[in-house]
This record gives sequence, structure tokens and C-alpha cells, in this order.
Amino acid sequence: MVKMNTQKSRSLYVMISGMMFIVLGNLISTHAQLAQRFNETVTRLTDHYFTHRSAFGRLILMLSRWPVVELGFLLLVGVLMIHHERGLALWLVLTAGIGQMMCWLIQLGVDGTGIMSTQTVPQTISFPAPHLFTVSLFVYLVYLVERVTQHRGGRLMNACLLLLVLVTGLVELSQTQSSLIGELGGVVFCYFWIQASEWGYVWIVKQRRTV
Repeated sequence: MVKMNTQKSRSLYVMISGMMFIVLGNLISTHAQLAQRFNETVTRLTDHYFTHRSAFGRLILMLSRWPVVELGFLLLVGVLMIHHERGLALWLVLTAGIGQMMCWLIQLGVDGTGIMSTQTVPQTISFPAPHLFTVSLFVYLVYLVERVTQHRGGRLMNACLLLLVLVTGLVELSQTQSSLIGELGGVVFCYFWIQASEWGYVWIVKQRRTV
């Protein structure tokens, strides 16, 4: 059985704080002048390499989309199944899918007005950053599989994963699909969702097994 952190009493407060952060971030993201200036600066500095017009930018956006990341996610779930962690694997499938849907719903609008719009997806995605959220979630799953299999990928692999997260954020900023608050929101929302997932696994799945 994978040794999860059982000291999750603070996770409920973390989840509540995370939802408050999401609501406030979505409300102020369109009026953040500092974020707009930051976006313009990043766009000027990274216009040649990271914009959607470059082949590198298109490659990063393609690899960070949910359907593509899902293939790697299924591979990680298969590794967990091989190591007889079926409960954990099924729990990750459920929570990762719900987390991605929540991310999309938040992009459409916290108050629900975006859902009633004629456009399926807003023209400018401000909060949270979808690509960065998906990639951050995938990186967490890689680390989780390393913990389960007791196999460390090495410093080079970990550095590459962190670099992938950084580059994904730069690509989204450079093509102004998100703002500084949106990028922070993508990472923070992913962290809060990870905390909620581990808290739910400890208190629902593992406790039911011990009963």
C-alpha cells in the first residue's frame, strides 16, 4: 500500500481557501493592470520562441492539451495498476477528470454567465490557465508514481518536468491566452486540487478499507 500523508486535517481549510482564491482571482483578473503589463513584457521578450506562430509554441500547446496529456495519464494509471494500487488508480482517474471539468467551468465564468453564452469557450482565457493546470497535474502524477514504485527519476528528469511547467506558462502568457493571475491560478488551483484528492483518498478510500 502506498504511504500517503495521513496528516490531512488542514486540507479542508486548504480547499475552502482555494475556492475563495478562485472566485476572487476570476473577478479581479480582468482588472489587473499589473498582470497586463507583465503580459506585455513577457510577450516582447518571448515573441520569437514562445508565441503560437512559432513551431515550438505550437508544439508546447499541442502537448499540453488535455487529450494528449490524458494518454500519458493513462500510462501512469497502468503503472499503478501493475503495482496493485487499483484503488489509488481509480481514485486518480475520478479526481483528475473532475478537476479538469472544474477548471473548464471556472473559465466559462464563476457566476455561470459564460455557460449561457453562444461561444463554447471564451475568446480570452484569463483564469485559471488551462494548459498550465493540466501540465502541473501531470507532473504531480509522475511524482506520485515515483513514490508508489519507490523509483526516483533522477535530477535530470525532475528538472525537465519543472522546465516543462515553466515553458508552458511562458507560452500561454506570450500568446495572451492568460494573465499573470491566471498562471498563478493554474498552479495554485492544481495544488489545492491535489490536496483535496489526497485528503479524499486518505479519509474515504483508506478508512473504508480499515473498517
